Amino acid sequence: MGIIIGILLAAKSIVIVTGLVAFNKAAISVPPPTLIVTERDVRLSGEVRNAFTRDLRKLAATGAEIPLYLYVEVRQPRVDKPLRTAVAGNSLTYDLIDKKYRVVGSAGSDTLWFGTLDSAVTRACAFGDIEVIPLTEVRADGQYYFSVYGVLGKARVEALQGNTIDLMQYWDYKRPGVRTEAYAGLVLLQAVTPKATP
Repeated sequence: MGIIIGILLAAKSIVIVTGLVAFNKAAISVPPPTLIVTERDVRLSGEVRNAFTRDLRKLAATGAEIPLYLYVEVRQPRVDKPLRTAVAGNSLTYDLIDKKYRVVGSAGSDTLWFGTLDSAVTRACAFGDIEVIPLTEVRADGQYYFSVYGVLGKARVEALQGNTIDLMQYWDYKRPGVRTEAYAGLVLLQAVTPKATP
């Protein structure tokens, strides 16, 4: 009986340890983005899921600024070079004095404060309304697809005598990304979202 209880306890321990490892190594991913075609351009909204691993969350709690970027490349089939590249960024910082998390968007005007790390992380991982290509550059007979990927920036860490580290090490130097299906230029030109009327 003691052996059976020992085996059951060992099995539960393995499940608990495996669960902790899985939390830190949850699949970092970029889900398919949302495209919005306005009267002037094509815009994109996207996110990076599970961007803040357990170790990155610990680093954020020290007050280090954690920059996260979403890159969008507008590409055409059978062409190696991107037609256009757009970048949006958010940085998350913990204010050690006020005990609040701050998320600043790349435009600088979007500064939001949060009481919990989870709510700050949710906002830092979301990117909306990124202008990716003006409609004047979309040809009706062309094909376009969008490659979207996440990248962590560099952070200055006080515990390392103010040295800068590449945060991509927290993602094992792998960029999560997704590629959309190809869209016909004519479809993009005809998909203009009408303005909301008051």
